[in-house]
Amino acid sequence: MPVDALSEQYQSAGPPDPRPLGARLPGRSAGSASLANVESTRGGAARGSGHGPDGATAITVGAYVVLVLLGMLEGLIGTFHYGNGPGVLVAILFALAILATCVLGAYGMRTALGALMPAVGWYVVSLLLSTGTSGGSVLIADTSQGKWFLFGGALCAAAGAVYGYVQWSRPSRERRERLAGGPGRGAWRATRRPSH
Repeated sequence: MPVDALSEQYQSAGPPDPRPLGARLPGRSAGSASLANVESTRGGAARGSGHGPDGATAITVGAYVVLVLLGMLEGLIGTFHYGNGPGVLVAILFALAILATCVLGAYGMRTALGALMPAVGWYVVSLLLSTGTSGGSVLIADTSQGKWFLFGGALCAAAGAVYGYVQWSRPSRERRERLAGGPGRGAWRATRRPSH
């Protein structure tokens, strides 16, 4: 087809359709593809914007995923570097690092799950990498350093998860409130929902 014939065909088709491409598809209305018609939640925040209930849930889930990945990263790095340094010092430091991650995860998320997530990530990676291969190779050797890293880290991860449960679980908060004779102080008051 010559170029002139194509331009004539294009000009005879009329002006371009002003509707969004998604609205031109069969079975779609004009509003279904428009950003102006995004549903709003209470408070005027758009869904998926990170500010409404759906966005807050996504941010919370993302934070828990980051905690799991952080625990996995600590287990991975520790598996390859627990033997560096004098004696068992580095292995003990890696164990204390997972304890600190669990405690700070619980504190940051204000839930027991915040402490459990890094511990789960650490356990998965460390225990998978500590198993031997069919050829007999191991990454965590049966040395004092390896034992301190594996068993000390497991103990510290469990201690951090237990701390998170004792400190931030709902029964613990309710018990502290009953003993104090009312709502808690500071951060506890901010997490209570007002009754209407």
